[in-house]
Amino acid sequence: MSSASSTGIDWSILRISLIIFFFSVCISIAIGISSYWYLGSITTQLEKENKTLAETKKTYEQLANTLNQLQSEDYQFFNQLTSRRFYEVMPPSSNIEEAQIQSLLLNSQLNEHIQSLINNVRDIQGTVKNTDAVPYTPAFLKEAKEQTPAKKETFLFKTRFLLNLEILHEIDLLNLLEQIHSSVPKGILNTAACQLTRLGENPHIDYPLKPNLNVTCVLYWYNLYIIDNRH
Repeated sequence: MSSASSTGIDWSILRISLIIFFFSVCISIAIGISSYWYLGSITTQLEKENKTLAETKKTYEQLANTLNQLQSEDYQFFNQLTSRRFYEVMPPSSNIEEAQIQSLLLNSQLNEHIQSLINNVRDIQGTVKNTDAVPYTPAFLKEAKEQTPAKKETFLFKTRFLLNLEILHEIDLLNLLEQIHSSVPKGILNTAACQLTRLGENPHIDYPLKPNLNVTCVLYWYNLYIIDNRH
C-alpha cells in the first residue's frame, strides 16, 4: 500500500513539473517573438533616421558650399537668396552651356506666363519680350571665383523683360506687377523702371472703355547656378 501511494505521488509531481515546463517554454517563445519584433522595429527606425541624417548632411554641405561663395558681410543677402530659391546647385559634370540652356528654357516659360497674365487681367492690353540669358558677374561673385577658381564655378544669368502695355489706370499696372512677382518660380525679379505716357488730356469714360495710359516697363531676372567640382 505504501508503495502504490508513493508511486501516485511521484506521477503527480511529474505532471506538475511538465505543466510548469510547458508554460515556461511558452513564455520563453513569447518573449523571443516580442524581442524579435522589437529589434526589427528599432532597426527600421534607425535606418529611417540614418537616411534622414544623410539627406540633412547633404543639404547642409550644399548650403555650406554656397555660403563659401560669399563674404561675411553678405550673410543677410545670402538669406534672401536662399529664401527666394535664387541659386541652383548643378551636378559636377555640368558646364556653362548646360546652365545657359536651362536658363533659356526658364526664360521662355516665364515669358509665356507673363503674357498669359497680361491677357487674363481685365482692362490691360500688351505684349512682353525677353532677351537671351546674358552671363552677369556682380562684385561678390567675382571675388568668390578668384578665391576658389578650381573648386567651384558660379554662373549668374541676367535676362531683360520688356513690357509694352495699354492700361486704364495706374492701379492696373501695380496689380499686374504684383501678380508677376508673386508667381516667379525661382531667382530674383527686379522691376528696373516703368514709364507711363498719358493718351490724351482727359480720361475716356465712354463704353467700351479705351486705354488712358501707355506703359513701358523693364524687368531684370537673375538666376544663379553653382557647379561644385570637388567630387
